[in-house]
Amino acid sequence: MDVWNMPMFFYLSGQNAYAALFRRSETQFRDERVHRLLVPALFLFVVTMFPLSLGYFAPHSHPMEESFLEHVRGSYKIFFPGQAWFLVYLFIYAQTFAHWFRAFHP
Repeated sequence: MDVWNMPMFFYLSGQNAYAALFRRSETQFRDERVHRLLVPALFLFVVTMFPLSLGYFAPHSHPMEESFLEHVRGSYKIFFPGQAWFLVYLFIYAQTFAHWFRAFHP
């Protein structure tokens, strides 16, 4: 069953996007996807990266040459969605294909 989990989630998300695009304009659909997909992904990014940055205090074989604040800033330089990768991909797909789906909607 593991092989079918992620394709099933993408299929269900596509079906929901189809229904949402049918009831809304393209601009409303894009705004809704920002609120439903991007905001939770960014929140999870901020919440999960801070505990990972606490690895600064773990014992190391060599002394750290940067301060904790510099370490945290370095941790947040790269956007790593972690568990929210699915939301990020759905957001990218929805924003990329919203016009195409609206133009060719049956």
